[in-house]
Amino acid sequence: MKASSFFTALGAVMLCVLALAPNYHLGLMTFAGIDALAAIGLVLLMRAGQVSLGHAAFIGLGAYGAAILSRDFGWSPWLCLLAGSAIAAAAAAPIGLVTLRLRGTYLPLATLAWGIAIHVVFMASELTGASSGFDRIPPLAIAGTPIGSRAIGFLVWFVVLLAALGGSRLLRSRQGRVLRSLEEHEAVATSFGVPAARLKMVVFVLSAAFAGLAGALYAFQARFISPAPFGVGASFTLLIVVMLGGVTHPVGAVIGALTVGLINLLLQTLFSGLVDRIGPIEPVIFGALLVGLLLRWPGGIWSALAPRLTGSRTTPPPADVAPLPGTDANAAPATGPGAVPLLELINVDKRFGGVRALSGLSLKVPTGAIVGLIGPNGAGKSTAFNMMSGLSQPSSGEVCLRGESLPPAPHRVVGLGLARTFQHVKLVGDMRVIDNVAIGAYWRGNAGVLAGLTGFDRQEERRTMAVAHAALARVGLAGLADAPAGSLPLGRQRLVEIARALAAAPSLLLLDEPAAGLRAAEKQELIALARKLQSEGMSIVLVEHDMQLVMTCVDSLVVLNQGSVLAEGTPAEVRSNRRVVEAYLGKGA
Repeated sequence: MKASSFFTALGAVMLCVLALAPNYHLGLMTFAGIDALAAIGLVLLMRAGQVSLGHAAFIGLGAYGAAILSRDFGWSPWLCLLAGSAIAAAAAAPIGLVTLRLRGTYLPLATLAWGIAIHVVFMASELTGASSGFDRIPPLAIAGTPIGSRAIGFLVWFVVLLAALGGSRLLRSRQGRVLRSLEEHEAVATSFGVPAARLKMVVFVLSAAFAGLAGALYAFQARFISPAPFGVGASFTLLIVVMLGGVTHPVGAVIGALTVGLINLLLQTLFSGLVDRIGPIEPVIFGALLVGLLLRWPGGIWSALAPRLTGSRTTPPPADVAPLPGTDANAAPATGPGAVPLLELINVDKRFGGVRALSGLSLKVPTGAIVGLIGPNGAGKSTAFNMMSGLSQPSSGEVCLRGESLPPAPHRVVGLGLARTFQHVKLVGDMRVIDNVAIGAYWRGNAGVLAGLTGFDRQEERRTMAVAHAALARVGLAGLADAPAGSLPLGRQRLVEIARALAAAPSLLLLDEPAAGLRAAEKQELIALARKLQSEGMSIVLVEHDMQLVMTCVDSLVVLNQGSVLAEGTPAEVRSNRRVVEAYLGKGA
């Protein structure tokens, strides 16, 4: 089932339920929809590797903002819906600017702290009615006639389905692919042109905007608000909704909200008579059910439903599409005597505290050459690679590409014609191979988050997928485009990483141990691929421990030892160098 058909069917089901539900259950459905809307924003946030434990505060900001503007300043309630979303988004910007700099457990703890702080303001401020809250919130009305609770229910769920559809489109877009990469491999996203900090901020603000809109809808549905629904407990409930429904897709937020609402309704119905005798037993049973469901479906309910409801998505190679912009930007410079090296490290030092990983490292990569970088473990090869790709800045010295220093912002390096792979495979395992490869073409596109939400990026997406299919074909994996990347053996995952780098249209390709995990036949294919790329004008720097492959593949070798150059020359010259034999290759080489 296509995504559009799935959302149409989901909308039809919700329309029937809302039309037939009794008033009490209609109210529960409406509040479940409000939770689902806020949870959709939280799904997007968590897909970017961020966890918020204070997200209910944004719901409160949207609710109070919309209610105060409508009741005390006479704004139209319809306009206040948008204003509530904007207020939450505006509050998220400075909070995110500080909070998103944190890593590990400090990030969720910081979100918990500001969530508590905002809730305290709700409790203490006269503007919000303090702990008593306030009522007399004007109703949503059409031509002066208030709309009923059923119409509000339709409105809420219409907004929820639009948000879920937009979120689903976003996760399949240029920005969505790299969001999913940020969750696991931020360095990969950065190396292919993603301004990680800026994108995280945009998603944080977008998530808060969804929560603020949910809060505004809550205010006009309840027409009375107090601080109680926006405390820490509500934030944890949102997190439960997302984890139970499924954090991988916005529909998981919808399923989670409905499931939590249904469980609460059933428990209240079944055990209401026991409260007076043994106390409130519902939370205990709810917790047990939640643990049981998560043990059954660790990825959430959506992980079990998705294959049955949507099936596998396939993307045939697009035909006759215009190339992505930027394809000609990486033309190789002129060669010949006196030509500027394509890449040059000039007296580079790198220190990590008191440890000197690189010491006066100088080397050149000529245009059109395959250069091998070898050395014993701890020689500084990985550090040198990070210097070359711009992911790390030298403590002193200079790294130049075509005679110009690499920019200090690492996400800008790929646009100069340099792409890399990584020592350890860094693919998003639950994402398709073709989507992983398309991350390499990120810098060549322009579509932003708004275009991804609304679907206005379709032309660019077709061009991006054409580039990704072409890159996969170059490494011989065209038939695996729709396979989950995590399902492939290690050797093929290495080739997917090379395809991802090729999608960036580099003139200089940095390969970090690409033969690790490859079988003998696959290593021969890798050598043939490297030679083919070289014949097309691409330069390659290769770090590899398989000495037979290195000696067969490269034009020249640079040997590192203790962070500096021990020897350099042709493979034959290096093989016969006594210092290299003693330090690395061994006396029997």
